[in-house]
Amino acid sequence: MSSCATEPTGRRLLHATGSVPTGSLKHGVPFWAFALTTAHHRYRRPSESDLRWQHYSNLAYGAKGLWYFTYWAPTAWNGWASRAIVDPGDGSRTELYEWVKALNRAVLDVGDLLLRLRNLDVVHTHPPAGQRRFEPGKFWITDIKARDALVGFFDGPDGAAYALVVNKAHGMGKSARDTADTVELTFSDRVGDVEAVSWLDGVPGPISLATGTASLMIAGGTGVLLRAHLTQGASVPNSFPESQAASSPSSPPLRTR
Repeated sequence: MSSCATEPTGRRLLHATGSVPTGSLKHGVPFWAFALTTAHHRYRRPSESDLRWQHYSNLAYGAKGLWYFTYWAPTAWNGWASRAIVDPGDGSRTELYEWVKALNRAVLDVGDLLLRLRNLDVVHTHPPAGQRRFEPGKFWITDIKARDALVGFFDGPDGAAYALVVNKAHGMGKSARDTADTVELTFSDRVGDVEAVSWLDGVPGPISLATGTASLMIAGGTGVLLRAHLTQGASVPNSFPESQAASSPSSPPLRTR
């Protein structure tokens, strides 16, 4: 299980999550990850963009189950807030409830597919220490222009290539709309077609390749799952060599808890 935090740089989240996929694939054991929803000590209460950023980053790194810490907040822990997704005093919903509901719905709509994707690489346009930088021309997405984005590349059971493109912008008190960014993608000529399979706050469907580029308005902290069909013989580089000896992990139904 990987932990998440809402500190501004996200170094702790990415350090924890980034070390997991290799071991997960090597041993054929799927990993689950959680998002922090309870303020405590130096960790603040998440905004909408924070919440999305935590879990879409987890998914980009290949998480197969999502948790929240916590649903009911503790009421007598020193240094911990007493409100999380619901208020333990009267059971009423806090502002986090609808954010979690929307995120869970978007993930569960493609849950069966996410479980069957195999993580090949995770790269950043502006990588924190210890994370890999996006290399233009290496992947079927050959270039990315964004304020700050990460991309998880996957292969799927249908022979298609997949990428989860995440707008990493998030911040204290910032909504997903406040931190939206236009992410411009350039595609390889090996790409026959591209479809947005899942796009919270966007419109899923085919993406025009008339110019070889696409501009996607992605809400803060949010990921867009793309599916591409590549020309025969084309492949996606695998940066997790240990996974070659292991079959894709089998998983129970994707859960959001």
